[in-house]
Amino acid sequence: MSHDGAESSYGLPRRAKWEWWLLGIAVLGLLYAFAKPAFAWTGGVTKEVSVQVLSMGADEPLEGVEIVLVDERECRMRSSYLEERRYEEWRDWALQARLLGKTDGNGEVVLRRQFGAGGGMGILFKSGSFHVNQVVEIAHPGYEPLQVTLASLLGGDRFPLSKKELAVKVWLIPKTSPH
Repeated sequence: MSHDGAESSYGLPRRAKWEWWLLGIAVLGLLYAFAKPAFAWTGGVTKEVSVQVLSMGADEPLEGVEIVLVDERECRMRSSYLEERRYEEWRDWALQARLLGKTDGNGEVVLRRQFGAGGGMGILFKSGSFHVNQVVEIAHPGYEPLQVTLASLLGGDRFPLSKKELAVKVWLIPKTSPH
């Protein structure tokens, strides 16, 4: 009998025994690759936030509305700049960082923002979610100012990393003239 057909002590040909071992290793490898994440991670993810501003009642887009998207730290930073009468310096920084913008003719502006994130990481993928804790401040001379949390506009404060679009619509109330 040839070596390939020789039986092992388990009653299987030696070649069949090695095939089962290889199949078992391959299955374990796949399970490891697709199993729950092996390593936890924390960090941040950058997303674009699209805001459209409309006039309450008329439902028309508002052009030139100033929108700023800030977190608690940036609010404190802005306050210290205001105390030192350096608002323009802060405003230039916020514009450059795309945390502040003005709406176009369609009433839209796209701001860019880093959000805190965390999750797990396997061999083939990264999973997790990002946390929204910023405030949207909206100002236009002919309308009542608005300050609202981004989470309330989005309908939640935690989203999967796979969420591509963060888009919100906001309606502003026209200022009433005093009689």
